[in-house]
Amino acid sequence: MVLLVHELDDGTRHFDWLIQRPQASAAAGAPIVPLDPEARELLSFRVAERMDGARASKFAATRMDNHRNLYLTYSGPIAGGRGSVRQVARGTVLEVQELEGAIAIRGAFLRGERYLWAGMAQGGQSEWAFQRSRRLGGTGGGSGSADNGGSIATDMTGWGTYGAAAFLGGV
Repeated sequence: MVLLVHELDDGTRHFDWLIQRPQASAAAGAPIVPLDPEARELLSFRVAERMDGARASKFAATRMDNHRNLYLTYSGPIAGGRGSVRQVARGTVLEVQELEGAIAIRGAFLRGERYLWAGMAQGGQSEWAFQRSRRLGGTGGGSGSADNGGSIATDMTGWGTYGAAAFLGGV
């Protein structure tokens, strides 16, 4: 997962939160298959402010079309006069659960603090409201870091409106 600052030619900016779904082969211990840089596989959300810091417990986001995998490592101009992007945060996604109008993402930015981000569509599929959990046990932000178990279902226990039942159908 990465967070990019997207600076537009008109001087405005926003952030693009791009989320790579974990590869099934990685969970099974098989070698990780290199990503096709042109494949549009990254879950993509536009956010007004950085959401990787300690104070970003709730934030609004706009769902965008999936972005190409190349944006996991790309910084620079975007074709067609759409400005430029620069990576401001990078992390690891441990698990993603997607349902119609809901998503839960368990992972960590490079500081190593593991969190759960839960989002729900608001009156359609483009505008979303996210809530980030308190810090979860374990770390997960760097190469080779331990997951220390856990799952979205257990990490969401006690979230009320944002609880596991709302996202995982009562699991």
